[in-house]
Amino acid sequence: MTEINNLTEYDLSVEELKKLADRILNDNSIEKDLSVAFLGSTDISGLNKSYRSKKGPTDVLSFKGDSFFLGEVLICPKVVLSEAKKRNLSFEKEIERVLIHGILHLLGYDHKDEKQEKEMKKIENNYFSG
Repeated sequence: MTEINNLTEYDLSVEELKKLADRILNDNSIEKDLSVAFLGSTDISGLNKSYRSKKGPTDVLSFKGDSFFLGEVLICPKVVLSEAKKRNLSFEKEIERVLIHGILHLLGYDHKDEKQEKEMKKIENNYFSG
C-alpha cells in the first residue's frame, strides 16, 4: 500500500500518483508499504545536506525501509517544476518521472555506471507515459 502526503501548496494528482506507485509495486511483487511525501525546498535541502552532503534542494530522495516497509520517496515540487521546464515536459509528467525514479531506487536500481543507468532508464521508460 502506498501512502502519499502532500506537505506543499502544489496541486497534485495524488490518486493518480498512488495508482502509478501501486502498479510499480504490484509489477515487482512487492507487498511492503511505501510512503511518498512532497516537501518544500527548505525541508528537502536540509535532508539533502544531512544524508548526501549536497547543498541545496533536489528533486527526489529515496530512503530504504526494512523487511516490512519498502521505504520513503521524498519529492520537491518546486525543483520538479524547474526540471520540467528544462525537459520540456508538463509538471505532472515530471512528477511521475521522479516518482518512478525514486521507487526504482528503493527496488535496488541505481545509475552509478553507464550499464546501470541504461537498465534503470529502460525500466523507468516502461512506466513513464511522457
